[in-house]
Amino acid sequence: MKDKIYLKDKERYFALPKKEIQYIIIINRKILIQCKDYSFYIRLPLSKIEEYLDNDFIRSHKSCIINISNIVYYDNKKRKAYFDDSNSIDLISEEMSKKIELYFKNKI
Repeated sequence: MKDKIYLKDKERYFALPKKEIQYIIIINRKILIQCKDYSFYIRLPLSKIEEYLDNDFIRSHKSCIINISNIVYYDNKKRKAYFDDSNSIDLISEEMSKKIELYFKNKI
């Protein structure tokens, strides 16, 4: 398994450590990749990026992918995931909320 994801967007190339990615979300037909210390926009389909990811990443919503290994707090009632740098995301379907809850239960 590779520890980085390699992407190309027009004339820009990216080599992102997977462990740094918190979530990937569609905003105004662009993809925002939110990492621990930085974020940027890229023009690629979410499904294309998803091909390069491993089991730590789940499609939490049709417009969002979350790195569940980077969640430090999950509020199941609000269906909201919090990361260690005060970033949070609430685009989590009911089905994926159960998957995240199961992930945490298996770690306890």
